[in-house]
Amino acid sequence: MNSTARPSYPGWIPEEFQNPPNSGEEVCKAPGDALLNLGIYNIVTIVIFLVSRNQRLMAALSKCVGKRPGRPQRPWSFVDVGISMPFQIVPMVLSAYFTSNSTLYIWRNIQIWSVRPRVTWFKGNMAQVKREWGYMNAALSSVVVELFICSFSTYFVGNLLHHIRNYAGTDVTRWTTVMWAACIGLMISTSFEVIWGLYMCWRFCYTKGRGEPDDMDSLKWIARTFVPVTYICSWLIWAAYLYSSPGAYCPVHTDYINAVWIVAPFLASATEVIVGSFR
Repeated sequence: MNSTARPSYPGWIPEEFQNPPNSGEEVCKAPGDALLNLGIYNIVTIVIFLVSRNQRLMAALSKCVGKRPGRPQRPWSFVDVGISMPFQIVPMVLSAYFTSNSTLYIWRNIQIWSVRPRVTWFKGNMAQVKREWGYMNAALSSVVVELFICSFSTYFVGNLLHHIRNYAGTDVTRWTTVMWAACIGLMISTSFEVIWGLYMCWRFCYTKGRGEPDDMDSLKWIARTFVPVTYICSWLIWAAYLYSSPGAYCPVHTDYINAVWIVAPFLASATEVIVGSFR
């Protein structure tokens, strides 16, 4: 009978969010390796976004192959968000499943993956670029998607803050302080983002799905302010979690998780381009 020693967790990490190895199948990633994977997901997403949404590049490629350039970009609307949303939600659910290989822990792991450092800080601010470059619609949609995904992380972050506040032990690594500061920052930024998400729901109903200039300006402002704070705090939370408890991150199928977050941006961009060509 094989047995694997459970890693030693700090007392401030809630038990329901611990992900220890259950058998010899899991591969416990070193903290630096796990963070590197998160960074790779970000880089892949940014590169795909910059290439696939660049209308000037697509027009130049069309001329090279003897095709006419595509139609001008349509005005952004809230309906565009429906195209982007599944390509964030589905990979998050799949990653949650592949982390523990059990449907029993999907909700727990979804909360952990909901604070994955995302690239909305970059994609969302590409809405500041002139519209003829082609980034506007996808950039605005990414900000709206970010507002809703942040709602998944509020319970996770609140639970962490509760355990840190009640933790009476000694923190020799100082990661507790980092986690506390990151959770406070994330709670503030996500709270405003969730409120803005509710406001966007009201605007969707009020305008019947049509995005107006004021809505676009609001999303651009969110992308410049709260979204970067969320991004930085997400990195700090993952770093504090991984470095304070080496061996804690033991996903059952690491390769599957990597594949999910590398393939998803390709599928998302391809779907947006195809759907956009028929609208």
